[in-house]
Amino acid sequence: MPYRALPAVFVLDRAVLEGQPLLAGTLRGLTCEWADGEPGAGLVALRAFELTFVLALRAVLSEPAYGEPVLRALRHPAISRALLAVHGRFSEPWTLESLAAEAGLSRSAFAATFRDLVGETPMRHLTGRRMQEAARLLTETTLAQSRISERVGYRSDVGFHLAFRTWCGRTPGEYRRSRRSPDPARTAALSRA
Repeated sequence: MPYRALPAVFVLDRAVLEGQPLLAGTLRGLTCEWADGEPGAGLVALRAFELTFVLALRAVLSEPAYGEPVLRALRHPAISRALLAVHGRFSEPWTLESLAAEAGLSRSAFAATFRDLVGETPMRHLTGRRMQEAARLLTETTLAQSRISERVGYRSDVGFHLAFRTWCGRTPGEYRRSRRSPDPARTAALSRA
């Protein structure tokens, strides 16, 4: 399965986790391995993390609301090529025509098949992927917004700003300010004042 086409984060709610006893047990076992400090604990924990990933992925993909459409899209040879391009090379100047060419389909066949399998238009999916990466960069880096805009495939800061605001409901600057973790030194200084 082309893992690069999968979302960066999966969330398993408690009900799903309770329905996956092997996954739940592996997660509980991870805490024990780290706490014990026994010989080989690091290697066991690494393998347990790998197993946890596979079990979590299996649980998510078995959910009818999410897993079935993703698997159908990833199994389709043309659409999976386009998904890999969108998720791995999102900063390229993609158009509907160039994504259709990447998939090896006509523009209309590609657009219809993509929407049917993925549940949204190719360009909306591309925008979502770009905005996910922009949100990550805004949160995890101090890159200027203009650099982030370039990194996620926008040639115009204004275009990026408008797209991000439409996607998130906030400007990139507002989003960055709301996600910044407080500076521990500043928090300590303010608490003494």
